[in-house]
Amino acid sequence: MTFSSENFAHLAWAHLWQTTIVALVIGLIVRICCRSRPRLAYALWMLVIVKSLVPPVWSSPVGIFSWALADRAAVTDRGALTDSLAARTPQLIEPSEAANSPPQVSVVGDITSQDTHDLSGETIAKEYPERPRLHVIVFALWLTGLLLGAGYVLEKRLIAARLIHRSRLPVDERLSSALRNLSRQLGVKRNVRLIVTSRPIGPAAFGLFRPTILLPEALLNGTPPERVELVLAHELIHIRRRDVAASTVQLVAQLTWWFNPIIWWVNQKLTRERERCCDEELLSGLGCKPALYARTLLNVLELSGRLRSLVAQPGMRALEVNSQRLESIMKYAQIDHRWTVRISRICFLVGLLMLLPGTGLTLQQQLQANDDRGAAPAAADPTPEQQVQGTWTVARCEFSGKPDNEIVDVEHAIVDGKWFRPNRRTSMYRLKFDATKNPMWVDLSADRLGDRTLKGICALDGDKLTICYSYDPDLARPTEFKTTPDAQAYLYVLERVKVGAPKTTRRVESSPSIASAVPQPDLAAMQGKWRITRCEFTGGDSRSIVGTEDEIRGNSWLRSKRRTAEYRFHFDASQSPMLVDLSADRLGDETLKGICSLDGDTLKICYSYNPSAPRPTEFKTTPDVRAYLYVLERVKE
Repeated sequence: MTFSSENFAHLAWAHLWQTTIVALVIGLIVRICCRSRPRLAYALWMLVIVKSLVPPVWSSPVGIFSWALADRAAVTDRGALTDSLAARTPQLIEPSEAANSPPQVSVVGDITSQDTHDLSGETIAKEYPERPRLHVIVFALWLTGLLLGAGYVLEKRLIAARLIHRSRLPVDERLSSALRNLSRQLGVKRNVRLIVTSRPIGPAAFGLFRPTILLPEALLNGTPPERVELVLAHELIHIRRRDVAASTVQLVAQLTWWFNPIIWWVNQKLTRERERCCDEELLSGLGCKPALYARTLLNVLELSGRLRSLVAQPGMRALEVNSQRLESIMKYAQIDHRWTVRISRICFLVGLLMLLPGTGLTLQQQLQANDDRGAAPAAADPTPEQQVQGTWTVARCEFSGKPDNEIVDVEHAIVDGKWFRPNRRTSMYRLKFDATKNPMWVDLSADRLGDRTLKGICALDGDKLTICYSYDPDLARPTEFKTTPDAQAYLYVLERVKVGAPKTTRRVESSPSIASAVPQPDLAAMQGKWRITRCEFTGGDSRSIVGTEDEIRGNSWLRSKRRTAEYRFHFDASQSPMLVDLSADRLGDETLKGICSLDGDTLKICYSYNPSAPRPTEFKTTPDVRAYLYVLERVKE
């Protein structure tokens, strides 16, 4: 898929609704089935976090969303003919297919060139950028929130690290010995560092690469040694479970989806289930009495007014101590939870396989493979995709009631349900027909549209194909083969190209070009460097190139930062204002017609956007007149 802001917006929307559905369904499952199974609940909630971080960019036969979106899947290219046509069909960057940058067909008098030329499509995109679209503004707001949230977390962690470093106290040898004994008893193989701080921070476990347990001095003072050991054991289990890494993944998800309350809710549930998992593993690993462990949690709860927790780090928090958790602790000794470990892992892996794929399956590929393995299918009536296959010539084109003669006689190709359109903004559409409707429905999809489609109707009458489709996916499907100024729709009338038939040419009238033998201006007065002080296109200012310097050398206009880097002038000084034609290699034998005036150190040039447009008569542009206006001031050395 070609990356663009529109593609990113559609991908983000698909990611959002899929993650929301997964979170709500898993929340319902946990509520019904996992009240006394914290490990299974933790695995299910972690599925939501992983889903929120993995974009839906691939499909899978076992993916739930892949099957749910199978009817929207794109058909993969088949055959060398499709590849060759796609190679000959360039993807152009143009601000609007309808009005701003139509492609051109080379027409001079009665002679029609077989090749087509792109006339300043990229130039408009660079010199006259569109106003920011809604999804661009939304992306900017999302990025701003992400950076602010990341900055807040970074600041909090730096402050905490500085406070811990400055308030570090010597560790009692008995505490270090207890830590080593508990590590062996609980099977913690990593070397764990212990820090005691005079600040009211913790208890907590942190450090991705150097696991560390932080204990506040306020907790150690007046707390019996056996309860301190339970606090150490709780933090050691966090390290054994790799909860520091899991908390980091949660933090990334929450920063990425800072605007989504569903992710905040999931993170809250996940943190609570993680604490319940530690409670269960501590009781089963140490074999301590549930009542003693519950009293230790109550002791932490009593210190809640003085202790602060680290941002996004696991630890024994007072806020997580509630009556439901204490009741669960008293029941753990009566229930065997060992079987939930394997079930939780299996559910997590199966969930990843089923939930991560987020794009639709290509069912046509699978059906084709089945046909290849089986017997030859019986003869059947040709499908609409087969009937429209071939090469077509544009006989007529309209947009919003206005004809577009500039692409008349351009050849298009339809192969395997793909409509290849040379020199158009969307160079290839995928066609999906519904022959049960009258007139027949057709939906047009493309990479830039994401999962959305343009809705249209079509009719095939012998060698004539008529297609009328809406300009935007949010617009309704046309009901008849015509366009009006109020309805933003395209109408194409295509005629089939028959092998061996003579090629017909539709004459396109154009303004006369300047003859070769006409009076010329004083070219010496135009030589040198010029600075652009004003630029217009179709009545709108373009400030992006104001201030750039161009150069006129001989009869060549050397233009910096523009796609057409050089135009050649052809003047007729016998008219007032003076006529000028601009030629370039990309235009072939055609020219852009314009007018110009030189008044001291000020040079004005106004010229039409394409060769078939008439010559401007005055130095101004309007939305109805597709022309450029340049005002240049001489750069004095």
